Amino acid sequence: MGKFIPVEPEKWAEMVKAQAEVAELKAEVIRLQQVRGYEHYLSAEIGSMHQENVRLKAEVERLNTGIQPEGSNDAVGRAVNVLLEKEKEIARLKAEVEHLQSENLLVREEADRYCRLWQEAKEGKQS
Repeated sequence: MGKFIPVEPEKWAEMVKAQAEVAELKAEVIRLQQVRGYEHYLSAEIGSMHQENVRLKAEVERLNTGIQPEGSNDAVGRAVNVLLEKEKEIARLKAEVEHLQSENLLVREEADRYCRLWQEAKEGKQS
C-alpha cells in the first residue's frame, strides 16, 4: 500500500480549490496570449492599411493635379496636362457662353420693348 499522509479536511478543501483556481488561471493565461497574438496581428493590419491609405491619397492627389510620377511616360504626362488645361478652358468658355446668353436675352427683351414702342408710335399710340 501507498503511503498515507494525514491532512486536515479544511486544508484538503483549500488545496482542491487552489488547484481549480490554478487550472482556471492557466486557461485565462492561454486566452490572453491568444488575444495578444490577435492584437499584434490587428496592429500589423492597421499599419499596412494606413500605408495603403497614404499611397492612395498620394495617387488621388497626383491624378487631381496631373503630375506624373518619376519614370512615367513623358508623353502620357504631357497629354494628361494638356487634357487638364483643356478641361479648365472648356469650363471657362462654358461660363462665358452662359453669361453671353443671359446678356443676349436681356438685349432681346430690350429690343422687343423698343420695337413695340416704335410700332405704337408709328400707329400714333402713346404709352
